[in-house]
Amino acid sequence: MIKLRRKLIALLVGGFMLALLSSLPRQKSPIASAAHSPAQEWFTRGSQDINDPLEFYKMLFERLRKDAAQIKTAGSYVTQDADCQIRDLEDKLPESSHLGSYDGLAKCFRLERDHLEGLRQGHSEFLRTIHGELAISAKSALFKTLYPLPAGIVTVGGGRYSILAMVMIRALRKRGTTLPVEVFLTDDDADDEAFCSYIEHFNAKCVLFSDRLPKSVLASQKLSGFELKAVALLLSSYQQVIFIDADNVPLKPLDDVFKSKPLAEYGLVLWPDIWKRVTAPAFYDIAGIPVDFKRRVRFSADDVSPPSRYTKPGEVDESFNRAHVPLHDFAGTMPELSSESGQLLIDKARHMDTLLLILYYNVHGKHLFYRLSTQGTSGEGDKETFAMAAQALGKPYYQVKTKLRFQGYHTPSQYVGAALLQHDFVQDHEQWLRAREEVARRPSELAAYNPAYNVDEHFYNTLMRPEKPLDVMFVHASYHKLVPIDLFREKVYIGEDGKQFRSFPDLAAMDNFDIELFAIQILNEAICSATTKIEFKYNRDKIKSPEEFEDMCTYVRDRMRMLLDTRDTRTHS
Repeated sequence: MIKLRRKLIALLVGGFMLALLSSLPRQKSPIASAAHSPAQEWFTRGSQDINDPLEFYKMLFERLRKDAAQIKTAGSYVTQDADCQIRDLEDKLPESSHLGSYDGLAKCFRLERDHLEGLRQGHSEFLRTIHGELAISAKSALFKTLYPLPAGIVTVGGGRYSILAMVMIRALRKRGTTLPVEVFLTDDDADDEAFCSYIEHFNAKCVLFSDRLPKSVLASQKLSGFELKAVALLLSSYQQVIFIDADNVPLKPLDDVFKSKPLAEYGLVLWPDIWKRVTAPAFYDIAGIPVDFKRRVRFSADDVSPPSRYTKPGEVDESFNRAHVPLHDFAGTMPELSSESGQLLIDKARHMDTLLLILYYNVHGKHLFYRLSTQGTSGEGDKETFAMAAQALGKPYYQVKTKLRFQGYHTPSQYVGAALLQHDFVQDHEQWLRAREEVARRPSELAAYNPAYNVDEHFYNTLMRPEKPLDVMFVHASYHKLVPIDLFREKVYIGEDGKQFRSFPDLAAMDNFDIELFAIQILNEAICSATTKIEFKYNRDKIKSPEEFEDMCTYVRDRMRMLLDTRDTRTHS
């Protein structure tokens, strides 16, 4: 059993009472024409009466439970119209505009009026709470006790994710990152002691959720699934956090990202998914966010071209816009594309309230907010809740504009994706600033209506095209997890001829870092070698016999030999 002592530091009760929270006027029609900046409408009273982290978490989770029954009930009554056509949407699909419009998305997520009003009221009251009795100033003693360390990396382990986290941590060190790492585990994985001892050699440590939460919370709140990421972000020791999924390999050194201009300006950095947003209009109702259907502010991810470039003169009819223009092109909505949450950066001093609202959406995610955010399309889970929370609070955030790339391989019948390649956010932001400057230099030319406007041609391939390709910062191997027993049993990466093959063929896109070879060497060393041989709990639970263990290690060694034999001399591992 991993025993991590809680360090509770007595705090001096101090601070002055500020103005009590003002009541916001309730809007009868939140989907309206107005600018939205809720963060400016709240007056913070503060949590100066709370001088104990455990007391703060107890109050927070008690408040979260208050809305549970109402949210669960409302979620069970969600309906769809018979002509709902929800599915994954891409820019290149002609039907994306009307299917992703207000009318198209609203058909697929209907709430009864009483339920909608109850959700809106509960959401509003939660905002009052996090800006009232649970508000934490970055200058307060409580904030500094909760987050005693300036910056670090957080991930969630447990089960096979502990094996993946080990590879990720080794990759961090190989690629030059020295930041400390916290790996959060539930009590179900508390006996993964060999893993936890091993990662301590690499400036990483295991943290049990139960070591940082009061027993009353653990007794009433079963932590599982996607909500673990939000809770780990909240409980981590760092004021500034890079969250990295355990199956994600960072290619670039990350020590200096907290000094970057985007994080300093926005405090929250996200990366894009491949799909357009299909978040239901009901979200904007619940969050009280006005949407201006007469003010189109972007064309998909293009938020630098003047709207006149792609808007037909005189075409500002609200009913037309609701039916034929993507909802998320209008003022007040989250920007395109949808988000991919395998990695994110957050500054808690800037976004503490955002973090608490993220938790709200995830604790209640499976009953309402996950379906609300992606409507059952690909990747449903926590991925949209980060942008949703910042948008609801009117807080700044930056989402990388450059599209992700795929890394994968071809079989005789199809292309199979192996990983998502996400780009350097600092370089992306610099190119975006250059794109804005380019538009400012050519106002008359780029403001003219272009009936043939195409976001790929006129934004991605011109304005957002750098002189040299942006660096890949993360390789999110989210398709086939690099877990030996699973790969062996499923015969992954074994062709019809019975031979193994590479799944990451384009090494040049990854700075010629041979991720597959690096990972398989680490796995062979940590699991199959007689000298190291970490007994992961996942393997103890999964592997049926010593013979199967040996067969798995034979697969690993065969794969390592194949990768060595096919290694390009330009690569490094």
